[in-house]
Amino acid sequence: PITGNKHAGRTMRIGVNNVDGILAFSDYYQVDLLKEECNLVLLGFPPSADRLVQAHMHGLSDQYERCVKALASGVAKPDLSALTDHPSVLLDVEEATEVVLLNAGVK
Repeated sequence: PITGNKHAGRTMRIGVNNVDGILAFSDYYQVDLLKEECNLVLLGFPPSADRLVQAHMHGLSDQYERCVKALASGVAKPDLSALTDHPSVLLDVEEATEVVLLNAGVK
């Protein structure tokens, strides 16, 4: 977990129990420093379709790319049901999967 910036008067830690709420708050109120701290914490979590959707909704490009690659390569659990309401995200995973297969000589 990352310790808050003491100069801003915050000593709270961002971790597994609060990162989702703090991310939503920081995105809604456009607190970019706090949002970036959430992004850094999320980069330490296992990639998944749910985390991919979260990254898409909150504009976390590093987390988004990491989750797309993990889902495409089979590193992450391939349950894509979370993507049914996000066709553009599903398309990104499908395109990344094609690249993985081409590089592996499957297609």
